[in-house]
Amino acid sequence: MERGATPRAPRRVSTERDEWFLVLHRGRVAGWHRVVVTRTRRRMQVEERTVFFRPGGGDDVDVRRVETATLDGTPVEFLLMESYGGRMEITGGHVARGRLHLRTVRDGASKSWERDLPADWRLALPEWCRFLDEAAPGETREIEALDLRTLEPVRLLLRREADAASSAPGDPRPWRDVSLRGDIRRARALYRPGDGSLEVELNGATLVARRVTRERVELARQAHAKGGLSVEQAARHPLQRAKERPVVHHPRTGLSLEAPDAGWIPEVREADRGLAVTFEKLGLFSSLEAFIYPLPDPDGVDACLVEALARLRRAAESLETEGEPEAGACGDMPLRTVPFRARHRGEELRGLVAVVRGPDRYAVLVGAAPARYWRWAEPDFRAFVASLRLVP
Repeated sequence: MERGATPRAPRRVSTERDEWFLVLHRGRVAGWHRVVVTRTRRRMQVEERTVFFRPGGGDDVDVRRVETATLDGTPVEFLLMESYGGRMEITGGHVARGRLHLRTVRDGASKSWERDLPADWRLALPEWCRFLDEAAPGETREIEALDLRTLEPVRLLLRREADAASSAPGDPRPWRDVSLRGDIRRARALYRPGDGSLEVELNGATLVARRVTRERVELARQAHAKGGLSVEQAARHPLQRAKERPVVHHPRTGLSLEAPDAGWIPEVREADRGLAVTFEKLGLFSSLEAFIYPLPDPDGVDACLVEALARLRRAAESLETEGEPEAGACGDMPLRTVPFRARHRGEELRGLVAVVRGPDRYAVLVGAAPARYWRWAEPDFRAFVASLRLVP
């Protein structure tokens, strides 16, 4: 230090929240989630990380998101890192001299560019925290945020619900209920002053992040790495031993499907519309459903495909096929497969429809994934189609 120079005051950093969660799918542990909020005198940084376990040990999907803004909400920088199956994608950006500087790394290729800074845009995570601190019950706020995956603006609605009494016996403190709704998803968190969030919806009510201690997350990670649980562990951790490539046989319909890997979780259900079986891939927020219907009139395989697509269009906000149907066979039964793009509940989806015409009925497979995960989900959907069997 030069003589006479004034010592620089140390930067004051406070960690307001460092919260750990177990990610639960229908009550079973599927991974973990962490939220860290720090502040300096001028900035707020929010880091969010979600990891889904790979069946049999290891991590299947790892998503880390870091967003920094000034205390009044002006964006400073952001980073999104996504890893799936050993592949890594990175999107980053920062604001300098009134311009937005961006960089992406995908499939080993790097790209950097600049663009004008959109007027009044915000980063969703810091804005969510600011809203929690400031909003009164019933207050709403709309913001223009940057979708870090598409790098396009998206409109988000923040709403503070009315406070409710705590459900903990003898605890008079209120719970805050804050919703974040957007064009892509709806996330919802319950907050209690001083304790932070209690539960966050990651994808509806079936996939949630429930707040626990860091030690609890570490125990779950260790149990998963061992590939199974003792009786004592099972009482504390709703994990189950990983199974090899689930195969589902549906005797009533004669339908048989084999999952590409143990990460696809099957569920067999009966429904009036003919739903036979569903597979879910948690880290990709993707699903594959199989339906059985009576033959239409006329009953050719192409007519079956037309009817199947008409059913899908009635259920979706929009749906368009991509290219001509691909012809194939399932044993000695004709098969048609066609990719599609759709919008459902405000989310952009890509998917695959496959139709097999049997002697007295036809089977429909519908695999759908968020558009950003399509390149990873499509090979699995085609593997499902290849495994399809329809026993007369």
